[in-house]
Amino acid sequence: MVGKLIPFNSAVLSTNTFIISNDSTQMTYVNVMIPYFNANTALFEVAYRLLSGGDDFRIDSIQVLNSICDADSDGFIDYMDWDSDNDGCTDADEAYANLNADGNDGGIYGVGIPTYNNNQINVNGMVIAAGINGGGTAYTTTPAISSPGGRYRFQQSVNLNSTAVPNQFSIVGGNAIFSSTITATAGTTTPATVIGTTTTRNVNFRWQVSTNGGGTWSDITVAGTSPVYSNFTGTDTTGANIKLNLSNIPYSANGYRYRVSVTHESNICGTVSSVSGLLSIYNTNPDFLVTNINTATSGNANTNDNPPAGTTYGTPVAILGNPSVCAPVMAANGTYTFTCATAGEYNFAVPVCPPGVLINCPNESLSITVINPNLVTSAPTANPMY
Repeated sequence: MVGKLIPFNSAVLSTNTFIISNDSTQMTYVNVMIPYFNANTALFEVAYRLLSGGDDFRIDSIQVLNSICDADSDGFIDYMDWDSDNDGCTDADEAYANLNADGNDGGIYGVGIPTYNNNQINVNGMVIAAGINGGGTAYTTTPAISSPGGRYRFQQSVNLNSTAVPNQFSIVGGNAIFSSTITATAGTTTPATVIGTTTTRNVNFRWQVSTNGGGTWSDITVAGTSPVYSNFTGTDTTGANIKLNLSNIPYSANGYRYRVSVTHESNICGTVSSVSGLLSIYNTNPDFLVTNINTATSGNANTNDNPPAGTTYGTPVAILGNPSVCAPVMAANGTYTFTCATAGEYNFAVPVCPPGVLINCPNESLSITVINPNLVTSAPTANPMY
């Protein structure tokens, strides 16, 4: 005879057909292993039929035995283990996806001890905050499922690593980007932990700032105004886009340190903090030059700035209102040349790019006054160089 299992509720079977007996005169006991690892309840329809025609045989009885799971192979079966995947995070916290589900890690829901007198236990002896039905007779919370693999998070273990955050430079009012790459590897569990592809794994991150050289750290929770933060918290599927953006940086942020704190959905307790990066701020000062018409002259925007090595100066952008299209030719090191046939005051915005920054660089001002020495009405020109 042949037996056939028909799965429901998306159960995943290794096989759905098995040989029971080739003897058409008697029934024998059969053990069938039905492995399935999805989180849904599995139902099966069982039918027996002769291998070559004939009537269906009557089923006398069916016995279903649940397998005993020990995800971390520590000798404690999961339903008696506070930490089934041995990742340092209690099953209650991972099942509820809440660090305070077992806030004291003592096997009691919440922080402290819930009692009837403090209105945390109902008349049926159930913890109200744990999630109960309308009648107060049953819990309704379904254990959290991991995105990759669709398995219970409390049976999935993950290890996280982060790269050191590189140091960054900026000028007053400028921008900076701090970054770190996060890698996730599966821990040892049965069934095996599924980390997922780079489009399905979830890495939760939050950037932190230290204003005292790394002595204490604070979560960045708002965008702010000076500096302005963006992408300071979120969830990333690749681990490669953990970047903190800063703009409108004040000089008071000089010496601030930044690091990223990360967790994975399969271990919400396992916070990993990267090695921090240092923010260094330097001032750039406006530059002035006076020259005669039709006279080649040169200057250096770098002279009064004292920027770190590797700073580059970009192409000057004319400010609206210049007398003509004359413009300086700027070298990356800040030196420039200028020649113009039209007298007047010329103003430019010069991009100053800190080391490693190529776009969205802050600007310093450059003002060039061109005079005609043949006109007796030419007024004296002040040069307030810093």
